[in-house]
Amino acid sequence: MLGFHQRFVGATTFPKNLTDVDVGLCFRLSADEVKKLKERYKENALGPAVLLVFLRASGRPLESLNVVPSILLKYLCAELQINERSIATLRSIYRRPATLTDHKQWVLANLANLAAPQEKDLEELKDALRALSTTAVSVEDLVKRAELWLVEHRLLIPIERVIRSIANAAFEAVVATAIELVRSKVPPAQLSAAIKNVFSSRKGRTGGTILDWLKEQPGKHGLKSLSEAGKKIDHLKTLGVHEWQIDAIGAERIKAFARAVVHRPPSATRALAEDTQALELACFLRATLLEFTDDAFYTAGRQLNRMIGHGRNRVQTKRAQSAAEYAQREIRVRELIHASDTTDQQKVQALQEMYPLDQATANLSGSALVREHLAGERFALGAVLSAFSNVEIEGPEGNKALAQVKALRELQEMGAKELPAEFDSSITDPAWRELIDGLDRARALGALQASAALAIHQGLRGGSLWVDHSWKHKNREEFLIPMDVWERDRKQLIGGLGLYSEPKLYLKGVRHNCEVGLQALSEAVAAGKVEINENGEISLPRLSPQDIDMSVSRTRDAIFKIIGPQKFENIVIEIDAKTKFSECLLGRKATSVRELIALYGAVFAMGTENDVAGVAAIIPKVELSHIASAMRILENSERVRLANSRVLAFQAEHPIAALWGKGDKGSSDMMALDASNRLFNARVDPRRHTFAVGIYTHILNNYGIFYDQPIVLNTRQAAVAVHGAHWYNKNQPEDKRLAWLAVDTHGYTNVAMATAKLSGFDLCPQLSRLSERKLMLLHGMKIPENLERLKVKYVTEKSIVEGWDQAMRVVASLQIGRVTPRQLLERLGSHAAASPVFKALDGLGRLLRTVFLCDYFTNESFRREIHTVLNRGESVHQLQRAIYSGRVAPKRGRREDEMTAISGCHALLTNVVIAWNTHKMQEVVNRFAKEKHPIEEDWLAHMGPVHYAGINFRGTMEFPVEAYVDELLERVSRRKAVLA
Repeated sequence: MLGFHQRFVGATTFPKNLTDVDVGLCFRLSADEVKKLKERYKENALGPAVLLVFLRASGRPLESLNVVPSILLKYLCAELQINERSIATLRSIYRRPATLTDHKQWVLANLANLAAPQEKDLEELKDALRALSTTAVSVEDLVKRAELWLVEHRLLIPIERVIRSIANAAFEAVVATAIELVRSKVPPAQLSAAIKNVFSSRKGRTGGTILDWLKEQPGKHGLKSLSEAGKKIDHLKTLGVHEWQIDAIGAERIKAFARAVVHRPPSATRALAEDTQALELACFLRATLLEFTDDAFYTAGRQLNRMIGHGRNRVQTKRAQSAAEYAQREIRVRELIHASDTTDQQKVQALQEMYPLDQATANLSGSALVREHLAGERFALGAVLSAFSNVEIEGPEGNKALAQVKALRELQEMGAKELPAEFDSSITDPAWRELIDGLDRARALGALQASAALAIHQGLRGGSLWVDHSWKHKNREEFLIPMDVWERDRKQLIGGLGLYSEPKLYLKGVRHNCEVGLQALSEAVAAGKVEINENGEISLPRLSPQDIDMSVSRTRDAIFKIIGPQKFENIVIEIDAKTKFSECLLGRKATSVRELIALYGAVFAMGTENDVAGVAAIIPKVELSHIASAMRILENSERVRLANSRVLAFQAEHPIAALWGKGDKGSSDMMALDASNRLFNARVDPRRHTFAVGIYTHILNNYGIFYDQPIVLNTRQAAVAVHGAHWYNKNQPEDKRLAWLAVDTHGYTNVAMATAKLSGFDLCPQLSRLSERKLMLLHGMKIPENLERLKVKYVTEKSIVEGWDQAMRVVASLQIGRVTPRQLLERLGSHAAASPVFKALDGLGRLLRTVFLCDYFTNESFRREIHTVLNRGESVHQLQRAIYSGRVAPKRGRREDEMTAISGCHALLTNVVIAWNTHKMQEVVNRFAKEKHPIEEDWLAHMGPVHYAGINFRGTMEFPVEAYVDELLERVSRRKAVLA
């Protein structure tokens, strides 16, 4: 069930207002239902029709006829072909309770297709809620999930007391199970000592408790942060946290219990009941250890990259110096050779002195000079290695990185300042052996440190090494279908998931597609549509601008002039009234005006550059503490994503949105938000040369943002690109899934392209330096004669076939949800190039890229569509920058949950503006059509809903809640809403 359809589920009365879209989506009658109603009740069919459409939309019988929206009555009367009735007339139908009861029973038995839940159904609901409660944050979440589960299974929703008791029992059962797990897996004495420790005062000038210290998130990503992370890891390990096997609680629940500790003062945690306190603190300590382990590895990796960057800068300097020295020596040699006052013997002797026989030839390769530079960075390398020495890194037997770490630990225990002459350099990569075996033994030790640090970093990134107490660097086998299960159920899994067991059969189809693409490219070259230059590069003509009538821009301006200016807060509350996204964020309807406005304030504090104090200053009558409390709710990413989905679905259901796109194609790209250099994930934006954090958004071709996630700048974006599209397709019915996703060069890798294809959609990259891209073909494929000048590389079928089975195991693990695309593809980067899975997916991706490039070169409409979708994404980014015009404050976004909330709320506010513009444009279009002045659909297709010139994003915000009390607040609080 789509998010937009869910807002009526569980309701007991109609909202005060409905729109045409609401009626069209959620309260329609089929022709068969109209026929049965008219046959049964004739002129009195309106009452049963109202009962039917409400029962089907909400899952509950209608409790009151006092409010039945006039727009719904008008629609039903038209469908039933009876005279339009007023609400008073409808109430008069049911003056006799027996009549109402009779109509309800008949509707339920003959038309509603809903059955009362039996004992067996309630038992299944209990089982479902037990499974769902592992990720639920509160009982309210479970209550809503229970209502949705019942409606999806065609069951009536019982009274709230029954559902809430089941939800309470499921939630308490999970908590009780978690408490029992902590008690059984954590030694009681160790747990008591840890609890006592975290509440103890911390020594030093900073003061506070150990718990306060552990809550502090890293600031800058320098050596100081690395050292601080190391101290916290060491402290937690002294408490034995790394040995606590409580991961069976579930990652989401562990994080939820940990957040509860983070968000309350230590004194409040100390006052908890003993069992609750033990559970939450155990989860907090475990989650903190895993987070700081990941932070330490991340910071260590950044330090290594920084040193490599400095080394590359010095390469240029050293090469320039070497070139100058070479030029001077050449002058001296020339002068010596042509000197007339020296004999030949003297010249030879002088040349021998200039070029001694035992002088080593300088290695001026870039990699060699960088390695030489790293060998001299002893202090920084020691700090990096300290991050790795704090944890137990594991790997396969005989791993060279682990052998190097062991050797360094032995040398450290010996207090060695130099590398012993007899050191066995075979445990290092050959590239480092020249430095390690060199005469300078101090530099040799530095080379060993650099070799070990890089090997560990690459091993952790590629998955060949792992750490037990880490979120991101666990053993990759834990993310995949167990090998014994895969060997036993391979055929069933491959068949059920639509995968391919025979690689050669699949490659036969890919080969055919490549041949068809090459033939189309050959015909395009012959027709002069595509050119191949003398360097074997393809040259494409620029896409000609589309011939758009000037009347389109004038009409668009006229539409938005009619819509008129509006304040941002009015837009937010109006869309909330239509979509109930605040109900998604809270897990229920707001109980007071104060709570609702505080929630809006929290969304603004997260989704714009304003902080809590700034938002409290511009919203009258709301306290800072209320906003801060509501901000904690927004760290539940599932609720924010559900709110976004509901707004997105509302926008997409307008007829005008279908003119922009069917929602079966999308694009994704990153937008940089300015940030302080003290933010842990901040990096320098290469375009603007300022510190920034990345927000990666996925945008449908009808402009809505369907997925968002925070990322680090200057990192490959292919993993997050595939992740968002895979999530969307997984949560959509088959007819609404993405067919392809357009990305830029950063959002593409060969492995990602193959993974996307095997997951059911195509990755369509707009590649930079397109003319230099080579076509990748299987050995033995014939190229048409007029394409022989092309730059071509070949892929071996053997590398794909050998890794195919394990590649299918990886993709099957992805399909059933054991691993996410982001987790998978981040482990299948260049660091995993030696893996058979990487080789198989990389080879397949190269072939798929050839098929794509042939289509891209020869199909102008396809190329134009990709450009159009990417340009729409850029226009959405402009709106996002208007909403978030400042920078992320230094104290925000340090925790992953907080950064995710910033990204989600920013996307939510952007979707709200897009949905409001779409809704208002639809109203204007409908009005023009009624006035016999319809706007051409071709014109509307070239108008986007990202207009924001008339929206006031700044200034004092006064939310007109009184106009939307019935839609947004709980019924019990409506009477006091104005006074609250």
